[in-house]
Amino acid sequence: MVSGNMEYRTLDITVISAENLKDVNLISKMDVYVEVSIGGDPVGKRKTHVDKDGGKSPKWNHRLKFDVGVGVLVANPALPLLFKIRSDRPLGDKDIGDVSVSINELLLEADGGERVVEYQVRTPLGKPKGTLKFSYKFGDKLAAPTVNTGGEAVTVHPGPGAAYPHPAHVGYAPPQPGYGYPPPQPGYGYPPPQPGYGAPPLTPGYGYPAPGYGYPPVQPGYGAPPPAPGYGYPPVQEAVHKPTKKINFGLALAAAGLLEGVLMGDMAAGLGDDAGFDF
Repeated sequence: MVSGNMEYRTLDITVISAENLKDVNLISKMDVYVEVSIGGDPVGKRKTHVDKDGGKSPKWNHRLKFDVGVGVLVANPALPLLFKIRSDRPLGDKDIGDVSVSINELLLEADGGERVVEYQVRTPLGKPKGTLKFSYKFGDKLAAPTVNTGGEAVTVHPGPGAAYPHPAHVGYAPPQPGYGYPPPQPGYGYPPPQPGYGAPPLTPGYGYPAPGYGYPPVQPGYGAPPPAPGYGYPPVQEAVHKPTKKINFGLALAAAGLLEGVLMGDMAAGLGDDAGFDF
């Protein structure tokens, strides 16, 4: 026996046309389409094609299909069928108006066949402007499909656009013990390295961080001998200032005159010898 909350109905809708909508375009003619969802659910949202010629009175005759859970309608009596009319624009679409209809209300008025209805459109500010015409038809109750997951049958979601609760066990069953690759056996993989494998152990006093690793300490006398005393540039000597001697200009002039007399006497003697004069 199938529980009531595991049943659903199909809901076929044809969005026919709209009349006298508010013009939200300032210059060009509106390109209008309609988004349809159950309760505004973005997952199951459907959309008509864009009418590029209708302007304020577009036409679509676009068919859409939804799956509505019976238990969902019982738990949410006011669950609405929402029509959002929008203008397709290059710089971002704009809302024209919307229509919200109770699904239970449509179900109560259904007579088994297809019904054509017309509802008032309300602008985003809540003012009535224009009408929307659509037809609808409910299908018979159906049991939600089930799948076998290793001995337990679980209910799955009827499909996209369905107003249906997700059962707790929907999805893949958890993996059974032993499913998939077997666990690795002891010793699986590369064997551990044997003692002495790889580089030999460091000897005492050798290696890092043991003491004594690296170059041996410098032996006394190793390398260049220490510089001899006084090696390098000599120390800077202090400048010696000698006292300035005063010059006696009188004596200097006398000496200069004496020297000039001697030189003149020598020159005269030389000339006398050459000329044959005898002084």
